[in-house]
Amino acid sequence: MEQQAEGTSIYPIPSQCWSLRKNFDHLETITSTEQLQDCSCVPAITESWLTSNITDSQVNIDNYTLFRSDRQSDQSGKTTGSGLSLYINNKWANSMTLLSTRIERSLETMAVKV
Repeated sequence: MEQQAEGTSIYPIPSQCWSLRKNFDHLETITSTEQLQDCSCVPAITESWLTSNITDSQVNIDNYTLFRSDRQSDQSGKTTGSGLSLYINNKWANSMTLLSTRIERSLETMAVKV
C-alpha cells in the first residue's frame, strides 16, 4: 500500500444521503469509477441513517475503509435522520484512526487521522 505523498490534497465528496442503505448501490457505483479509485477522495455521507443493527459488511465498499457514527436517539434527540459515514480510499492512506465523534441535537462531527 502506498503512503500518501506529502502535499497531496484530500478531496472530500460531501453527500446528504437520506439513508445510506437505500442509496448504497449508487454510492458504490460512483466510487468504483477509475477516476475515484485513483484519487485521494473521501466520500463524506451525512444523513446516513445507519443504526447499530446495520453491519459494516452491509455498507462496505471495496478498497475503502469505512468510518461511521450511527444515529443515537438518546444523544441526538432524533428518532429519524442523522448519522455520518466516511469512506477513505485505501490506495493512498495506510494508517487511519478514528479520533472522535460527537453527536448532539443539531451537530454531528467525526474526526479521522489519515
